[in-house]
Amino acid sequence: MRLLPLLAIVFLFCSATQRAGAQNQTDPYAAAMQAYRAKDYAVYLENIRRVVQRLPYNVDVLELVARAYALNGLAGESLATLRNIAKVGAVADLRHPDLARLKGLPELRQLRAAFRRNNTETRRSRAAFTLVEKDLIPEGIAYDGQTGTFYVGSIYKRKIVRVKRSGEIEDFISSRQDSIQNVLGMKVDVGRRLLWVCAVSGPPDKERAATAAVYKYDLTGGKLIKKYESSDTAQKHLFNDIVIGESGDVFLTDSMSGSVLATRRASDALETLIGGRTFIYPNGIALSGDGHYMFVADARGIHRVNLSNKEVRPVAHADTVSLAGIDGLYWYKGVLLGVQNGFKPERIVRIELNGGLDRAERLTVLEANNAIFNIPTTGAIARGAFYYIANSQMRALDEREEIPFPEKLKETKILVIPLGR
Repeated sequence: MRLLPLLAIVFLFCSATQRAGAQNQTDPYAAAMQAYRAKDYAVYLENIRRVVQRLPYNVDVLELVARAYALNGLAGESLATLRNIAKVGAVADLRHPDLARLKGLPELRQLRAAFRRNNTETRRSRAAFTLVEKDLIPEGIAYDGQTGTFYVGSIYKRKIVRVKRSGEIEDFISSRQDSIQNVLGMKVDVGRRLLWVCAVSGPPDKERAATAAVYKYDLTGGKLIKKYESSDTAQKHLFNDIVIGESGDVFLTDSMSGSVLATRRASDALETLIGGRTFIYPNGIALSGDGHYMFVADARGIHRVNLSNKEVRPVAHADTVSLAGIDGLYWYKGVLLGVQNGFKPERIVRIELNGGLDRAERLTVLEANNAIFNIPTTGAIARGAFYYIANSQMRALDEREEIPFPEKLKETKILVIPLGR
């Protein structure tokens, strides 16, 4: 889920640093923005460089650094940063006013060419199905392999729709049923006939701001079996995405607390698995085929978690690769699939790992810069293919989570990429 913009993610990072005990430190992003507004570009650069030290492959932050260098007359450093953006396959806006001092430099020609190459369309997807309710603003999708049914959750309408194999579309739960809030990540436990759903509060929930819950539904009758909430009411929560192990244990990311939580089948209670603000806005989550490892995507990249001892290790990669900005994350026959909507251009990627599952050996772009894309979010593996939400249209929501221009909305498109092998 990419509800939070760069500023909010950086704020979470800064808050984590301060709460970890760093004394006499200000929020570097806030300090950078304050200096930028005051046209104190030296202080702006100093603070934005502090941010990029923790988010070195976040292309949004790198672009801010390039602009900060240019504003300080450091053309060489600005160009080098822009080249790093190009090197990982991303693009930057060379027409931005903050880069005006670079105008006329011969190096810009090569950068423009590199960004044009990176911004080309990669097409492997085809249309799977369409949801005609334009104001769903969907984020999560799940698949039931027993019945061939897809489930799609709505942020705006706070409901879940069911798409049957026949193509019939109906509500699985109606708007705000069971007091459900913004619906995010979902997964089906096929064998146990359960649908697990993450949901989070929004601006309309003034009395319960920054709260979250996990809902467990009976797939057969649509009845809510149980609702799980965190016992830590002092902490803000955003339950984002979810994955289910073979044993029936459930794991989910809490983006606001920087943690991974679990609901063990034996205890049937929500507990903290990896806490202490280990992650910066954890989002997508997946399990290896043997269930020994968990993979968590956050603002920095992907992390491998050893479930036997809870060791967290960043997945290493070449400096020509960025694993930052991944929303949905999935394991499929020994590789990871990611919906990288925190990247420019937005793309679907396949990540091949080494034998130890702690290094990305190869990244392949499966789909990029599709004209339909409007914040693709999550997907589901079904029928030997990857089905995903191509246009969540989250940008249509304002800060109050209202839709000020409903006439601009389009039907939701679910695309599919054949996976093969």
